[in-house]
Amino acid sequence: AVAFDEFAQNLPECQPALGNLAVTPGTAVNYILNATLSAATTLQAFRSSDLTTWSKVGEAYAGADQPGLSTITLDNSTPPRAFYNLTAITYPDPLTPALLAGRTLTVGVSASRTFTCVFDATGAAGSFTDSQAVGGSVAFTLYDYVKAPYQATWGLNLGALGYRRIRGGFDTQNVIHILGRDIVERWNGFSWVPLGSGGLTLTK
Repeated sequence: AVAFDEFAQNLPECQPALGNLAVTPGTAVNYILNATLSAATTLQAFRSSDLTTWSKVGEAYAGADQPGLSTITLDNSTPPRAFYNLTAITYPDPLTPALLAGRTLTVGVSASRTFTCVFDATGAAGSFTDSQAVGGSVAFTLYDYVKAPYQATWGLNLGALGYRRIRGGFDTQNVIHILGRDIVERWNGFSWVPLGSGGLTLTK
């Protein structure tokens, strides 16, 4: 036990997010950080009106390969006056990238079927290929990209083919890929319907 180093376990580090509130009455409550958060850091914000009961306002994560936030909007100034508690959690290797430009995402739908998304230089559009479809690739636009440490959700608009949602979890990486798992869903006009699941790769 004496030889155990609690700081060498590759665990996330939590610390206060130092900064100042900037309140614009009737408009917004912003928090200005003293320093831009480092990459791979999630900022979590909690709110209380009595310092006893706390509710989570939200959290924000920039990405493993980009600097973190310098300002966050906490409220719209409509609710009653409140206290805020902000925590910065820095992960040793959260894997989830900030940007998708030039990357290729391949997800398993079944043992014999894959979807491949090749992102263009904007990272907000590209070409989509279904390994079982006839006729080649179709264009897609990315209408949503929700990032969090070790996971991400992609919302794809495939035009006439409708909408697809890919929920991925990142487990590890090698020289050229981030590797993990996925669940693929399609929108039927009322709800998301599972299409399948499998392994995930995202190029670096």
